[in-house]
Amino acid sequence: MARQARRRKTRGYYPRMLAPSTPVEALGEAIADLASRLHAATYELLVMLRTFDAESGWNTGFLSCAHWLSWRTGIDLGAAREKVRVAKALVVLPRLSGALQRGEISYAKVRALTRVATPRNEERLLQLAYHATASQVERVARAWRRCDRLEEAREDRKHHLTRSVSTYVDEDGMVVLRARLTPEQGAVVQRALEAAAEQLYQKSKDAAPADSLVEEVSFAQRRADALALIAECALQSNLDRGNAGDRYQVVLHVEAGADTGEPIQTIVEVDQGPVRVSAETLRRLSCDAAVVTMREGPDGSVLGVGRKARTVPTPIRGLTAARRHSTT
Repeated sequence: MARQARRRKTRGYYPRMLAPSTPVEALGEAIADLASRLHAATYELLVMLRTFDAESGWNTGFLSCAHWLSWRTGIDLGAAREKVRVAKALVVLPRLSGALQRGEISYAKVRALTRVATPRNEERLLQLAYHATASQVERVARAWRRCDRLEEAREDRKHHLTRSVSTYVDEDGMVVLRARLTPEQGAVVQRALEAAAEQLYQKSKDAAPADSLVEEVSFAQRRADALALIAECALQSNLDRGNAGDRYQVVLHVEAGADTGEPIQTIVEVDQGPVRVSAETLRRLSCDAAVVTMREGPDGSVLGVGRKARTVPTPIRGLTAARRHSTT
């Protein structure tokens, strides 16, 4: 009775055979029991291998755990890599792990299923392993992987087609950017933001007096400054063929007959149209931007538009830049 109970436990969903009536049938049952114990022993091997790899026990001159396993046990390098892979995959697949530990399914089936198994589909694949042969499980796993690759390709195309960046001017005059990027594009942008933010932080820290604290800047504020720094660096490179003075265009709205040094309002042109800025921003931008004077009548009608000019003439700007580069 104990032997029959053990047979039912280890065989899982396999058909239960009647008690052997001949020596050959008894030998067959012994072979099946031994194979079941080998499956369970393989599970123990995988658990030990996973721990050995996590603790870097192979890091004694070998390239990887698979190279060590191949050398130490004499198995093929490809088979060693598969054992390491399966050992890691079983961590998140408790049903397949339990079935192999009890000797109910073979390592060959587990090896094939761990290529496509996830916590969501594990139960379905386990039922397949109980009722199909190892070769049938292998074919199903290959077909499953092809379907997964096709689905991933469709997702990639969808991501590529839905990428976008939009900008608009908010009610308070702030420019709002909204971006939807593919994973690889997003990774590049995030890395650039992190690098620019770190550079800004280091500069502010080094520029602060010894007896004062660095101005408190929030994470979001520093990332906004970092985005502007990235744009500045891009425009200083070959991305924009214009010079630095063309990055901004300041429009001075001046009443007819008034001094051009006293504008009615200061405008910066963006994609959505003019945006008003403060006088302080005007003074800062005018040092490195194109300035256009627009004369208006008392009713706001445009009487004339002056030629684009710069506070710092181009020859002097070039000379200053040359001297700055020669001293660095």
